[in-house]
Amino acid sequence: MKRKKHLVRLLAVLLCYGWCSFAVHARAMEAEAAASLQPNVHHMQIVTKSADSIVIADTWQESVRKYIRIDVREYTLAGETVEAVHGHRSVVFYQDEKSFQVTSSSGKGAEISRDILDPFNLLNNKNSLSQAAVRWFGGARWEADGTVVFNGKQLVRQRYARTTADGHSLVNVAYLEPGTGLPVKEEQYIGDSRQPAITKLYWFEQIDDPDGFLFTSAASPILERDAPAWFCLALHAVMPIDPALNADINYIAVDMGDVPGLDEAGKEQVLRCLQTYKVKAMEASLSQLKEQGFYNQQSGALEGLLLRINEIAVSENKVVLNGFKYRGSGGAIGFSVVLELMDGRWQVTEAAPAWVS
Repeated sequence: MKRKKHLVRLLAVLLCYGWCSFAVHARAMEAEAAASLQPNVHHMQIVTKSADSIVIADTWQESVRKYIRIDVREYTLAGETVEAVHGHRSVVFYQDEKSFQVTSSSGKGAEISRDILDPFNLLNNKNSLSQAAVRWFGGARWEADGTVVFNGKQLVRQRYARTTADGHSLVNVAYLEPGTGLPVKEEQYIGDSRQPAITKLYWFEQIDDPDGFLFTSAASPILERDAPAWFCLALHAVMPIDPALNADINYIAVDMGDVPGLDEAGKEQVLRCLQTYKVKAMEASLSQLKEQGFYNQQSGALEGLLLRINEIAVSENKVVLNGFKYRGSGGAIGFSVVLELMDGRWQVTEAAPAWVS
């Protein structure tokens, strides 16, 4: 679909590299707004341009709880036509050292690469956004290459050269703020070409979001309508997996306290669907079960079964739910359940173990 004229004009400006004055103006406005706030969220935007596409990736990270939100929008370029072809969103919540992740993808095209989605590996570590960026560009792979003036500022230039498995030479050139070490611009050259095949521009800012609205508002709409039905179908599907874990249980506990968009009515719906197993069904985390005495201190085993879904990936007609069944020292197993929308109803099309402990 064709985007509105203002988007076309914006991307045309980016294509012509007239974006420098835009960046100066935007940063000035950001500085004014930030002066009156107490920022607790780091925000990074990367605009990646190639010959036929532009990808805009926004990453937000809450500085204390380390919540992460990543939004990616991909556009193809054909003359003066700009078409949105792919959108992706990932939101990760952390609570008591546990993580819950929800992702949503729409549109057509290939899967978004990790280099675009999470270039500094935030999803696998607890570094701050700025620390992760500085670490990447401060690594031993980069070599100093003098200084240049870009957008009226003197920047540090460095190079990272390597050869691909198929014999092509690649050189990345990065331009960094000398005071912070944060990237401003990055170019990738292939072979002997003097023109970059890929150009990236980086912007960093800090904003105020004390209630975490940036994160909950992004995740809740993905889950709030169908999440109870997804949970019920998935948990029923995993009960037959490793049935020895179900032996002699006094209860089934579902850990869903950190699932955004799943309100009390939804949680009650999930617990009701588990009543078919003729034991008490309740909402509780592992630490709550221990506090409430539902844990055998001598054996180290739970007296019941703990179920947790910690990752949900949603596309247009498909949902993948990953989680685990847990009995403490009695064993545990990870699972993956695939649901597909068929004739207006969600149905389980696959349920399989993912790991065994």
